[in-house]
Amino acid sequence: QNIINICLSNNIEVILNTFCFYLHEEIKNDSLYILYKKIVLEENEIIKNLAKKNNLKLVDNYSLIPKEDCNFLDFVHFTPKGMNLLAKNISDVIKN
Repeated sequence: QNIINICLSNNIEVILNTFCFYLHEEIKNDSLYILYKKIVLEENEIIKNLAKKNNLKLVDNYSLIPKEDCNFLDFVHFTPKGMNLLAKNISDVIKN
């Protein structure tokens, strides 16, 4: 919230973005990755709430990017196709 306040007080437009990840078949049942998923989803809810509270634009990449092997190199890094989706989602919000 403090960073948002600083930006807004300096007339800097803020666009928030949820974190997107993909638990591939081989890791989706691993307890460490299950905990990771829980934490990131909680953080994403905080981001969404901050966007709503401050009337900010939000790019919900977690919901927008399909959880498929073609979009992710591993559980957090995007392939070129995934990066293009990420860039498109952000640019769509900026243009609107």
